[in-house]
Amino acid sequence: MRVYTVLKGPGMPQEEAVFLKEGFSWTAFLLAPVVLLLEALWLPLLGYGLAIVALWLLSRSGIVTGDGILWLVVLLHFYMGLEFSHFRQWALERRGCALEGVVAASDREAAELRYFEGMKA
Repeated sequence: MRVYTVLKGPGMPQEEAVFLKEGFSWTAFLLAPVVLLLEALWLPLLGYGLAIVALWLLSRSGIVTGDGILWLVVLLHFYMGLEFSHFRQWALERRGCALEGVVAASDREAAELRYFEGMKA
C-alpha cells in the first residue's frame, strides 16, 4: 500500500485535486537538481545549490577528502529523495492549496477512486 496526500486549491474543481505519493523518490535521489528545476521548487533548488557549493569549498580547502565528499553528496541526494514529496507539498501550500486528506491505496488510480468515493458517502 502506498500513501497519497491530497491537496486542493481554493476554487479548484474537486476533480483537479493533486495526489502526492508519500515516500522515497528514486527520481529525486538520482536527478535531484533536474527534478527540483522541473517542479519549479526554487527554494529547495537554492538550498541544494548552496549545499553543493559548501561541499566544493570543503573539498578545495582540504578539510574533507574526495571519498568524504562523495559520501556527503550521496547523503545529500538521499535526503532529496526522502523529502521530495514534502518539498512539493510545501510548495503547493505556499501557492494556496490546502490539505484535503490522506489516502492509502495500491496505486494512484486506486487512490483517486477511494478518495472520490469517500467524498460521495
